[in-house]
Amino acid sequence: MESENAARPRSSPPDRSSIVSDVRKRTAPRSFTLSALALSVCCATALLLVSEEFGGQDLPGCGPESACAAAARSAWARLPWIGTPISILGLAFFIGLLAAWIAVRGNVTRGLAMLIRLGAVASLFFVAVMAFTSLVCPYCLIVHFANFAFCFLALAPAATRAEEGSEQGASAVGWRPVTIV
Repeated sequence: MESENAARPRSSPPDRSSIVSDVRKRTAPRSFTLSALALSVCCATALLLVSEEFGGQDLPGCGPESACAAAARSAWARLPWIGTPISILGLAFFIGLLAAWIAVRGNVTRGLAMLIRLGAVASLFFVAVMAFTSLVCPYCLIVHFANFAFCFLALAPAATRAEEGSEQGASAVGWRPVTIV
């Protein structure tokens, strides 16, 4: 029996880059679709917030005395000096980002990556404002967390591609969440 095992050639472990490439081929369309879905959630929810602003009707769960209404009346809900609702700016941003995402078919350019990070920083800022002022709007939270999901889905594969050429290996993987935002 030992002679049979000794005669059998040992196969070498598969190359890391071929494994990563194989996984990316299977997950790239799913990642693109999930990213587009996250952006679609951002667009739809921001559209609801804009329609509430101009339509005058309350969203389900957000009455005149709710945290949503308080957030919409706060100074944080409008651009300073202009008075334009932040929800309009957010809707325009997410529609443009979704159009860009579809146009590049998920291939993140340097400029697009910076725009995605800028959106994530803005979402982080507004989530912090909601936390510190106790003006928690569930629709705003949906927009911001869908934006965080998009950021992760869009930039994590880009970080993986950048890693392939690096010699840092597994240590670079641990820093991925930090480099995304």
